[in-house]
Amino acid sequence: GAGARALVKKGRKAVGLGNGRSGARFCTLAGTYGESTILKGPWGQAVDLAQIEETVRTVKPKAVFLTHNESSVGFTNPLEKIAKIAHDHGALIVSDCITSVGGMDVPVDKWGIDLAIVGSQKCLGMPSGLVFVTANERAQAAMHKDNGYYLNLPRSIKKAAANETPVPPAI
Repeated sequence: GAGARALVKKGRKAVGLGNGRSGARFCTLAGTYGESTILKGPWGQAVDLAQIEETVRTVKPKAVFLTHNESSVGFTNPLEKIAKIAHDHGALIVSDCITSVGGMDVPVDKWGIDLAIVGSQKCLGMPSGLVFVTANERAQAAMHKDNGYYLNLPRSIKKAAANETPVPPAI
């Protein structure tokens, strides 16, 4: 939620891929903060890349949201190709990588993933409840300041740079 909250707000558009349970939920989440266009495809199948490109070109979103690996349907979206489409049209790429990082190679810097979210409980095999976020400079520069107090990603990044936490840590 923090990634969507930091990048999408009233007046900003998002495009999301809803071809599985997690992706559909991620798109809905982005739509709670701003205007979201959901590209629905058959669950477990890729949304046509030409359709993604046409939608990103015409909608002109701030970000494209997708779930990299849809564990609900056993399918992996072509994240590297979708990231290139987003970037070619000036959009950020935001990916739920919870069930891919640790289970497959996900070179976020090489692929240009602007913001990636990873959870501890899936492929990393750790206790649940921890979330890891990577946000490159491009994503950080695009984050707006109206983020409230909790789940405030820009504030968390600033505190992390100072080797601090935004709120008292749970551990």
